[in-house]
Amino acid sequence: ANYNGVDLNRNFPDAFAGLRKQPQLEESRREAEVRAVIGWLKMESFVLSANLHGGALVASYPYDNSNGGSELVGGASVSPDDDVFNHLAKVYSHNHGSMHRGEQCRDSGPFPEGVTNGYLWYSISGEHHA
Repeated sequence: ANYNGVDLNRNFPDAFAGLRKQPQLEESRREAEVRAVIGWLKMESFVLSANLHGGALVASYPYDNSNGGSELVGGASVSPDDDVFNHLAKVYSHNHGSMHRGEQCRDSGPFPEGVTNGYLWYSISGEHHA
């Protein structure tokens, strides 16, 4: 959380909110840090990026949320590029000293080959994957 007590990672627009007929928070009401990243993303065209978080030893890939529609496959919320994201997560995991072992965390897992679909692990809304 930032100084205002807001989890910045959950303050981004939810890609599925419109499909669920849920209103989006006005951009002017989002946290300053989030507005800055949104502005930066409008200026730069990223091909690939990664987010690093503390906690579980796993490579998690999109999507972390769902509309409850056709993107749900076997409990995962798959992106159109799911095969690419899964492959990249496995490449990262297998080049890590121990992530590829998929050892179980105390509160989740196990993670086969050290990877997981974000939604399959735990679903959230409003998270950003650049």
